[in-house]
Amino acid sequence: MKLRGIRPDGIEIRKGFLIALLAIFAAAQAIAHAQAPRNSKNSSEETHRVVVRTVLDGDTVSVRFPDGKTRRVRLLGVDAAEITGGTDETRFRGETARRFAYLALFNKTVRLTYDSERTDKYGRILAYIWMDDGTLFNELIVREGFASVLRWFPLRDDLMSRLRNAEKKARAGKRGLWGGPPFPAVAAGRAGRAVGRMASVSFVCRGVVRRGSVTLIEARGTSFQAVIPRNRTSAFPNLENLTGARIEVFGLIEDYRGTPQIMLFSPYQLRIVRDSDIPRRDHPASIPPQSPSAAGCSFLMSPEFF
Repeated sequence: MKLRGIRPDGIEIRKGFLIALLAIFAAAQAIAHAQAPRNSKNSSEETHRVVVRTVLDGDTVSVRFPDGKTRRVRLLGVDAAEITGGTDETRFRGETARRFAYLALFNKTVRLTYDSERTDKYGRILAYIWMDDGTLFNELIVREGFASVLRWFPLRDDLMSRLRNAEKKARAGKRGLWGGPPFPAVAAGRAGRAVGRMASVSFVCRGVVRRGSVTLIEARGTSFQAVIPRNRTSAFPNLENLTGARIEVFGLIEDYRGTPQIMLFSPYQLRIVRDSDIPRRDHPASIPPQSPSAAGCSFLMSPEFF
């Protein structure tokens, strides 16, 4: 039986045309696959604008989606120190990474993009966080030396390369936490010039003042202050004995309404010193320069902790 309306030779012609078309399509797909970044074939182009509501640590935040739902987000490719367990130094590094993330992201509207895997085994969203000025925060926190690269994450080759290059530069330049301890020494009167950097600051304590939810250790003769959050005060016994003593604190220098300050998470960051013990390392050249993108993160923040 012949198919009505189709000549037998026409079937052969159309069959050949279809085979040729499929071959062209297969070749195009092969070229596209070869040029695509590794692991990107399953990545989504979907993005979400969200508000950062809580900073849990240097690589995990909680965000609110437009529908009002709150979810935890794990930064792709970023590994920050833990804030619990480990040594005093490890916890300090974890707290400092969290503080850097808090200053940059808290209550900010950011954009999330994704890779081949959308969630981890804990149900957290795996994402890249893009700030309003186009800065990739995953890269920023690594480049400024407050986190390292988590290499086993299934990232696209181009973004993994960016993160690795950021870590390489941070290590070489001794930026952020790579710079110590001991961190470069800065005179209390010059601390305002080092906002956004890690430093050690020594000063004579003018007095200890409890104000609102924080305790302030104020410097004599200058406006510098060390700030202890209320939920950490119990770790600092006999604070009143600091008045009149020369002390040294180290950490991330911030600015609160024109006053440079360092947040203290534990006594690990504070010690009483003699003048002869103070290292003479307060030359500006010893302080790693702050990048423009880090300067864009607002360090003009409240002394509140989180």
